[in-house]
Amino acid sequence: MNTEKLLEILANESPPIFRNKNVPLFVINILPQVRKTFLGLEELAESIKLSGLLNPVTIAEFEREQAEEYIRIINKLWHTSFNISSLIPFENHFYILLAGERRMRACKLIQIKKIRATVCSKISVFGALFIQMSENTHHSVPVHEEAEGYYQSFKLLREIDAQFPLAEFARKVGRSSGTIRNAINFIELPESIRKLVESKKVSYGIAIELSKLQKAGESEEMLHRWLTRAIIQRKNAKDLSDDIRTYFENKRIGQEALFSFSEQEEKKARKKVVEKKSLQRLSCQTHYFKQVLSLFKTGHLGKDESPFSEGSPMRRLFQEFEILEETFEHIQETNPHLLSKEKTKYIERIISEVKSLQI
Repeated sequence: MNTEKLLEILANESPPIFRNKNVPLFVINILPQVRKTFLGLEELAESIKLSGLLNPVTIAEFEREQAEEYIRIINKLWHTSFNISSLIPFENHFYILLAGERRMRACKLIQIKKIRATVCSKISVFGALFIQMSENTHHSVPVHEEAEGYYQSFKLLREIDAQFPLAEFARKVGRSSGTIRNAINFIELPESIRKLVESKKVSYGIAIELSKLQKAGESEEMLHRWLTRAIIQRKNAKDLSDDIRTYFENKRIGQEALFSFSEQEEKKARKKVVEKKSLQRLSCQTHYFKQVLSLFKTGHLGKDESPFSEGSPMRRLFQEFEILEETFEHIQETNPHLLSKEKTKYIERIISEVKSLQI
């Protein structure tokens, strides 16, 4: 199918019919969505309980043939294996959720039986997909999930037509061409870097800047060197963008050595970062056990006003001592000179007493 034909199909689709109605929650079929993360459900459920559902969910009303085609698209997008028997029919149609899964989950928590919904009938499968993409990316969807949704959807269109314009796809999902291009570049980064963004250890903006280096042919090892340098020097995306621009300019005129940062200096700086994080963790642990000790002394541990139950401090304490015991054994084996006889006896006594508590 060529670009003109595909664009013609998309352009000549009859506009869908939208209507609002209350729909039984159990008949709304949920297939994979852009959003994979659902935070704050309890708070949202409480808000719905007090104020009602302010924004209705959006669902497509498909006949069987359309539903089967939509399932095929979803399976291709998300590498799943749904079939029509996976869906619950209702009034001779199939209701499939396009937007509002977080709201639906919150409603289920408070056992709401019917939900207010905007029902889209006379809608094509691609029209439904575009609604899903545009609606699901405007409500704090994690940026890496948003990027994955754009990437997979655009990839699907390009499999149908290798020349399908990126700008047209961006228009259909209500985003800029730059946003879609960045999403594609992000997904094409090494998995090791994407995972750092997913775990919020590295910003999406930093990752996008690194993608410029990848596009220019830099190796994965070099991307990680740039990333390490950015983290150690506390660079934001704009700072990194300026550095990369300078790097490309220097490379163009034959002066490629931007990295005055030697490997030895890099290791030393990385060690400082690790040490700082370790000290921060130790400080948190100390603060935690000081709070627990205070609650022990006042008799408030495990009470309604206490932030901790009676059992959790002991579980944490045993976990810490398991690590301490293993560390102590390694020190004795590899660096015994670090421990005096008095310190060794003291630590052994503490470990022995803690073990007796576990029996």
